Amino acid sequence: MEDMRDILNEKKEGKGRKFFESHLEKLQASSFNLLLTVILGIVVMFLVCFAVFSITVRGEEQVMVPNVVGKDLTVALLEMQEKELYPKIQLRYTETDDAGKILNQNPSGGTIVKAGRRITLTVSRGAVIGYIDDYTGKSFDEVKKTVKNTVSKINTPKYIKNEKPAGTIIAQEPAVGETISKSVPITFVVSLGNEEEKASVPALKGMKLESVMHELENSKVVFDFDSRVAVANEESCLVFAQDETQGDVPVYSRVHADIVLPENGIEGNSQYGLFKAAITHYPFAVPMTLEAVWSNGAEERVVTLMHTGGNVTIPYVVTKEKNTKAENPSSVTELVLYVAGQVVARESFS
Repeated sequence: MEDMRDILNEKKEGKGRKFFESHLEKLQASSFNLLLTVILGIVVMFLVCFAVFSITVRGEEQVMVPNVVGKDLTVALLEMQEKELYPKIQLRYTETDDAGKILNQNPSGGTIVKAGRRITLTVSRGAVIGYIDDYTGKSFDEVKKTVKNTVSKINTPKYIKNEKPAGTIIAQEPAVGETISKSVPITFVVSLGNEEEKASVPALKGMKLESVMHELENSKVVFDFDSRVAVANEESCLVFAQDETQGDVPVYSRVHADIVLPENGIEGNSQYGLFKAAITHYPFAVPMTLEAVWSNGAEERVVTLMHTGGNVTIPYVVTKEKNTKAENPSSVTELVLYVAGQVVARESFS
């Protein structure tokens, strides 16, 4: 009986050993698969890193720097753009009038560089023809005569109250000593003085319009005109009323006056009228010029006066037709108002 038991125990032990050995083999196979997966992952990661490193090391495309020395700046910039190169501009005065030309470049033309490289271009500012003088403390009227025939021109000045005597330049732009290679405009700030400047009001009542325009050119008073058409046998083309303001008033004070015009604005071979415009109001008086434009394109100055802007009313007299003996005489088609050389208003005729 005991022998039988021993045999049964041996069989049980044999089955257990086989079960353990079977699971151990599976576990070992699973660990191998895991290890293989990890190794493959490391290999793939290495390959990706190597590819990124290779792209980084290779960098941008190699290009040849174009030779732009002696060319205009605009042409040079276009050639640099085509090569995907970025210019760095340096300016330099020269002894010749070659403003805008490339004097030098770094790197030089023909050099192989990476796209995106910055190329230094030295550009000519032209020849030095003068320097800005110091005009502060001088009389504006005297400076106008001095600067008139030099390398500079004068903008409309700015007037402010100041302890300096009236008409004295107290500031300027550009600054003193600035190098210039071409004619540049200068703007002056001019003192009005501490005391308010006065002007005499001209008596225009009863004056013909031809004479009125002459007075306006020499007056420091701004006139606001109204007009009406002459009635019955009333004389036209003159001032029939004016404010009773007399004596001295602050410069460029506004005074009202009325003019009477012929029917249809025509008398003889002349065309009369009242030019009206609403423009920018200026803090100081500026020169304004009214010009007549003829059908053949010719222009003729009608009047030039000082005005502070806002509502502008200017009487005018122009010849209705030029070359009246010709078969096709030219006639006025438009009136144009200029301020500092710029058109600010116009009036057309049918």
